[in-house]
Amino acid sequence: MPRFFFHLRDGANLQRDMHGFMCRDLEVAGEVARQCMTEMLAEGDEEMGRHIVEITDMDGIVLATIQLGSTLPR
Repeated sequence: MPRFFFHLRDGANLQRDMHGFMCRDLEVAGEVARQCMTEMLAEGDEEMGRHIVEITDMDGIVLATIQLGSTLPR
């Protein structure tokens, strides 16, 4: 299974995920990222809603981005 990394971006600042997470494919990686980000937002950090998660492969290539605020139930 491939390893995906979930970097957290706030404007020009990037907090790198140094460990990554093994997922079957990019679709599953996106689901994992959305679930984790929903939990972070539910903890009450309102500032987190402006962050973006960059899902990358082991080579650092950005495969997908997720706006954290978009993970909240509507």
